[in-house]
Amino acid sequence: MLARHNLSQLDMIALSGAHTLGFSHCSRFANHLYSFSSSSPVDPSLDRDYAKQLMSVCPQNVDPSIAIDMDPVTSRTFDNVYYQNLVAGKGLFTSDEALILHLSLYSH
Repeated sequence: MLARHNLSQLDMIALSGAHTLGFSHCSRFANHLYSFSSSSPVDPSLDRDYAKQLMSVCPQNVDPSIAIDMDPVTSRTFDNVYYQNLVAGKGLFTSDEALILHLSLYSH
């Protein structure tokens, strides 16, 4: 994915870090909660309590205007807690998971 867009690992880390601020509409990550795979509707990489929290705020067929913070811990602060959340299974997007997977593959 990175090479296809001429991005380095550092570029991807920096771009993903922008998820520490802002919000997302439920429809942008609903696939993690309700239709991840045929064997597991909820993405198994998500922290269970976080998944339950997301499902309570974003039930299926929720009003499309409903949005939540992308960083569940420090949503109004530009910091590195976003990365700590990823390691704890609290990444909101598929790209978050891809970042963690990519970094874990190359850190060994």
